[in-house]
Amino acid sequence: MTPLSAVVFDLDGTLYDTRRMRRTFLPRLVLRAVWRPLEAARAIAVLRHYRRAHEALRGVRAPTLAEQQLQLAADHSGHPVDVVREIIADWFERAPLAAVRSAARPGLADALAALRAGGLRTALLSDYPPLPKLEALAMRQAFDAIAWAQQPEIGALKPDPAGLLHVLASLQVHPSAALYVGDRPDVDVGVARRAGCRVALIGDHAPADSDVPRFDDLSALTAWLLRAVP
Repeated sequence: MTPLSAVVFDLDGTLYDTRRMRRTFLPRLVLRAVWRPLEAARAIAVLRHYRRAHEALRGVRAPTLAEQQLQLAADHSGHPVDVVREIIADWFERAPLAAVRSAARPGLADALAALRAGGLRTALLSDYPPLPKLEALAMRQAFDAIAWAQQPEIGALKPDPAGLLHVLASLQVHPSAALYVGDRPDVDVGVARRAGCRVALIGDHAPADSDVPRFDDLSALTAWLLRAVP
């Protein structure tokens, strides 16, 4: 087996626990619903359609992917695209940052530092622009390369391998020498296998009979990587 040179991480659900984040964020959502019920109801509807648009665009390749998602959410919610854009910027990008910080996976900084100290390069591939979340997690400097699916030069959501291959090319690492770490068996295992990478999962989403290595926390993943992966 080719010696491992790089580990590429997903962001949402992998570096932080999305369920913990939502539990932390929920009180803020409820509070706004109490004080501004119409605004909150509109925001919730737009967010729902935005997430559905995201899943509908899997399999589509386009440099304008971000705008297409906004337009789909606008079409299905009945609100102008500029209104949808502001709701997404407020509720989806800015408001959850404190909750993201509090939901960081235990040992996140130590795990990434250990991998780099062990001679592995680290990178990140996210569906959405990741820099605000990485800054909230104090992890922006922990990666040798950062990319996201909505960049015009990628324009493809996982499990399309375009984003992962883009990251590996920027690292000058062959896919056979890389491991991709995510939390979703469908898209994360799919993108790794289509790109020709090894793969591991964080969290409890993998089926019990899966042949994909699964870890409950990053410290266990890191120990396995430094000990067991050629």
